[in-house]
Amino acid sequence: MKTSLPIPLIAISVLIAVLVLGTALLLGLLAMRRAACENQALRDEIARRTQADDERAARQSEMEEGAQSLAQTNTLLAEASGRFQELFQGLPVACLCCDREGRIMEWNRAWAQMHGQENPLGRRVEEALGDPDGAPALAEAVRAALGGEAREGGSGPTGGPTGRGCMSIPTCSRCAARTAR
Repeated sequence: MKTSLPIPLIAISVLIAVLVLGTALLLGLLAMRRAACENQALRDEIARRTQADDERAARQSEMEEGAQSLAQTNTLLAEASGRFQELFQGLPVACLCCDREGRIMEWNRAWAQMHGQENPLGRRVEEALGDPDGAPALAEAVRAALGGEAREGGSGPTGGPTGRGCMSIPTCSRCAARTAR
């Protein structure tokens, strides 16, 4: 003899099974949706980091190009500076460069030979020359040269952004007589 369940009990069992399966299916769908959102967030983060890496690589490339250009410019500047030094030191005229206060920053061989000083660096022009009688006139000539004025018997093109000037100023009566010729 078989015992069979009454129909309402079978229907309730089927309904419970459907609810359990539906709930499991719904929970699975929710888990899939959450995983899809997390995956999208990870893809967005990867894209953001990739873009940041690309921008960083582009900046690095620009910096490397700038460094290469700077190195080339420094090479050209060193070559130009060397040419200037050769010309400046080879001039037969005594010349010196000084800052805005008239302190000697650079001088050529002719100046050193003429004045018998090896290293007047940092000294004021008037002091380096040791000519107390001509000091006021010389100080005025230095100021004029640093201001970009050309004076008879001397010159002083300057006024550049470095605040340094180069000049050739007759520094004694003997030199002034040679310049006047």
